[in-house]
Amino acid sequence: MARKSLLVFALVLLSIAQGRTRENHTISGYIRDAATGENLVGANVQIPELQEGTVTNNYGFYSLTVPEGSYSIRYSYLGYQEMKKEVQLDEAKRINVDLEPSAIETEEVEIEGERENANVTNTKIGTEELDIDKIEKMPA
Repeated sequence: MARKSLLVFALVLLSIAQGRTRENHTISGYIRDAATGENLVGANVQIPELQEGTVTNNYGFYSLTVPEGSYSIRYSYLGYQEMKKEVQLDEAKRINVDLEPSAIETEEVEIEGERENANVTNTKIGTEELDIDKIEKMPA
């Protein structure tokens, strides 16, 4: 009987310890333009280790709930420099991020085209030849 009680007690302790290590926490914050302070709508937030991510809402706000641990969070937005932050998550954290605009340089693009000459070269006005007999038969 004592052996069964000890086994049950050990299982309860093990389940509590395992539940403690898998506790979830929330990472949230705003992503803004570093130059203007404007909130970035639709910016990407990714945690590659978990293959999880989200995008910012209409206010530039994001929120992710993940198990506690160490993560590398990647923040990105088209036309801005990507930013990575290392985070030790052992409680809920608010992480606001300011992304720097990046200049996108491309090579010169030359556009060529051909089209048909639209200038009028022949003005053929619609004409109709009528015999004198047909003209005489027409009502006046």
